[in-house]
Amino acid sequence: AARRGRADDGLYSWRYTMGQTSPWLGGQSVGFSRDGHIYITTGQNGRQNGIQHSDDFGATWTTLFGAAHGLPDIAMNGAGSYGGIYVHPEDGRRAWVVLKGSLIVTENGGNNWTHVPDVNGASQIAADPSKSGRFYIRTRKGVLVTNDGKSFQNIGFESDDTNGRINCDSLGRVLLCQWRRGRFGLWRYNPAKSRWTRLLDESHAYECNADPSDP
Repeated sequence: AARRGRADDGLYSWRYTMGQTSPWLGGQSVGFSRDGHIYITTGQNGRQNGIQHSDDFGATWTTLFGAAHGLPDIAMNGAGSYGGIYVHPEDGRRAWVVLKGSLIVTENGGNNWTHVPDVNGASQIAADPSKSGRFYIRTRKGVLVTNDGKSFQNIGFESDDTNGRINCDSLGRVLLCQWRRGRFGLWRYNPAKSRWTRLLDESHAYECNADPSDP
């Protein structure tokens, strides 16, 4: 939810995970690990509320920001908003986050973040549920795939406008929405064939998720 709401009862009732409730600086993306780590990125229009982090399945939360963590201060104009996030499913101390088009990484549960070189113009990230450790990053130069968060391969779909979400189905195929501009619609990339296919010719397609039991 935009204000980082959490439901524990099948979505019947909601509560805030943190104290900040501004609708303009709320949640962007969320990532989970099996060992209890949750990270939430925040922000809009060059401002942000830091990275929200829990290491106990959401029972308690910490706001990560500032130079001590290698991050910008909260709500600083020009510091840049956060975007997509990937959390390693087995080791939640390892997480990758988009900040102002670049990729940053933590190896120690959010205490320190460093810049990952050679990733620019990034927006959103998608985890591949079929292979632990593999994730995709949407950039202006094309979608990048990595198995270790260090080396990246470009699989295509270059676009000056990356406004639209990216996800993966349970077979490891990439689902990408191109919103309004350029090659708009819903697209799917099949790694087995190295091919992009348009599934939906709809200019306002923004996000797509596949049924995990029946992609």
